[in-house]
Amino acid sequence: MKQFLSFVYTDHFDDTTFSTVSRLIPLAEKYNVRRLASLCGQSLLASMNAENVSEIAVIGQVRERDRVNIRTNKPGNRLVFCNTAWMK
Repeated sequence: MKQFLSFVYTDHFDDTTFSTVSRLIPLAEKYNVRRLASLCGQSLLASMNAENVSEIAVIGQVRERDRVNIRTNKPGNRLVFCNTAWMK
């Protein structure tokens, strides 16, 4: 909550860690702080890797937002992973 209020007053946030950003997105959308929601979505996409891609996909599905959209193939609507690191 501290990071959320700080952004509201300063229009800036420094902590772009996955845990912080994933907590800020629901608050930003609940209180209609669109710029923060957009910045959080961009941060999540920039930090996406084989370890957190499934969590980011869930955040995108729960929040129903295009900014955290993982490409899916149409038949069966399954996730398409472009990075093969998850197989190792």
